[in-house]
Amino acid sequence: MQALRKTNELLTANEAFVLVMVVAHSGSALRSIGSRVIVRSDGSIIGTVGGGALEVQVIEAAREIFETKRVILREFMLPFEDKDRLGPACGGKMEVLMHYLDTQNPTQTHLYQEIAAAVVDTKKSWLITRLPADSQEDILEQVLVKSDGSTVGTAHLISSELEDLLGKPGGRWPSCVYSDGKPVIVEVLANQGIVYLFGAGQIAQALAPLTAKVGFKTVILDDRQEFAIHHRDYFDTADDILLLESFCDSFQNLDVDNDSYLIIATRAHVYDRNVLAQALKTGAGYIGMIGSKRKRDAIFEDLFTQGHSQEDLARIHSPIGIKIGAEGPEEIAVSIVAELIQERAGRRQ
Repeated sequence: MQALRKTNELLTANEAFVLVMVVAHSGSALRSIGSRVIVRSDGSIIGTVGGGALEVQVIEAAREIFETKRVILREFMLPFEDKDRLGPACGGKMEVLMHYLDTQNPTQTHLYQEIAAAVVDTKKSWLITRLPADSQEDILEQVLVKSDGSTVGTAHLISSELEDLLGKPGGRWPSCVYSDGKPVIVEVLANQGIVYLFGAGQIAQALAPLTAKVGFKTVILDDRQEFAIHHRDYFDTADDILLLESFCDSFQNLDVDNDSYLIIATRAHVYDRNVLAQALKTGAGYIGMIGSKRKRDAIFEDLFTQGHSQEDLARIHSPIGIKIGAEGPEEIAVSIVAELIQERAGRRQ
């Protein structure tokens, strides 16, 4: 989603670019359907469609789009020299959709403004992209379907087949389906999950860049003004920083649901305990608390005596993170993000 977030920023700055999206892949092509890269006029990129020789080919092909301004569907093969270096099993191919974006098309610009907003919104929306009938076309047909049913873009793309698909619970991964006999890519936007980090200390500072990179909306919460206000540079990748009056009232006005991931890492055990007790009253899909087993057991015993059940306590991940022998805030952050990815991926099974 990184590339989609940046489209509106570039268009607002009146910068033209080529947006490239993976629509099919096989073999050792590393990126999945929906992966995107922005290719700028100077050849620099934002995002990735796999790196290496494949991406070099894609960037070179994108240069042509600045001249033709056409919509192109093209297949790329992993070069033979890479096969020789990495072994015969490392071949792969990738089909990508490439199209030109600038501010000369107000309808298209408005669509990508709405798409960028949808990516950071907590409400689910869908982006539908029709693949070209042949290898090249002049116009890319796309429609954004918002959570309230309103649309932006080419609304006639929505067939009865797609209406039925959008009405069903679905995973967060893009898919290629047929609508009225034509191939379309259907992507769910804003279903990556939202991470609430309680405590703006070293763990949160190491975590926030990682959670943002893997697609989570990230919100930092602390009761210390120096962190929430004066030290905002620590969290330049976060979507929001909230100054709490007290950790005793941590969830006021928070929209916590099954796609919410709560990470409790405040500066003191008593605050962790207070936040955890409140977290258990929510419908959060993931609740994690940093700390040793000794700390966890002491807090669990206190919560149990206050009326929380063993079933409540079983919801809590503590010690938090995948066991990788992590030491220090940065390694601990990696282990926590790995666990978040594992939890999120498990929901699409």
